Amino acid sequence: MEPIYWYITAYCVGSAVGLYMGIAYGLKQSRNQAIEDTLCTLEAEHYIRTRIDANDNKQLIKLPHKYRTYKGG
Repeated sequence: MEPIYWYITAYCVGSAVGLYMGIAYGLKQSRNQAIEDTLCTLEAEHYIRTRIDANDNKQLIKLPHKYRTYKGG
């Protein structure tokens, strides 16, 4: 079998497996739960800061300019 056919076969199989895993994961977890998990992970790793408001909702806190790492330009 020529190498080009191996590449095409591997690409198709990899794409099919990736599609299956993506759909299976997406059906297990709702979009809101994924967003909440992402924000909780960012908070635990100290990438974002939050506070609890009067209604027990988490609010993001804007970081002061000196703590931001983006240099711009």
